[in-house]
Amino acid sequence: MAKGQQRYSQDTKQAVIAALLAGELVSEVARRYKVSKPTVSRWRSALSHSEVKQGETKRQSDIAALLLDYLRETISALTERARLSKGAVWFSKQSAADIADLDGTQFDRAIRLLEAIERANQSRQPDPELPASAPKSLSA
Repeated sequence: MAKGQQRYSQDTKQAVIAALLAGELVSEVARRYKVSKPTVSRWRSALSHSEVKQGETKRQSDIAALLLDYLRETISALTERARLSKGAVWFSKQSAADIADLDGTQFDRAIRLLEAIERANQSRQPDPELPASAPKSLSA
């Protein structure tokens, strides 16, 4: 072992590799397990290309699932607010412009996320050796 080089337990190394295979970023893993970034990068480079790609695909799928949940909640909130606004005291005290700004902001965010997902799906080139990544449609 070279001078200044720290030795990590097999459990730590296995946990770091598992986190990398789960799609976590090198910097996140290094910080959580208190292992230097160069060491984590070296361990990552020892993994096969398909193992790394599967981890990245899982991370993308996780992000896609979170975005889908956010979009569902946004649409649900907009729908519920529209239903409740027919007689709610709070809404009766708001100007039409304020309510439009509130709903418009949420709706705009949802549309921008949908557009970003669509662009990402169009630019992604499938790798025949990997399982399908995040769903191309937003249907549940």
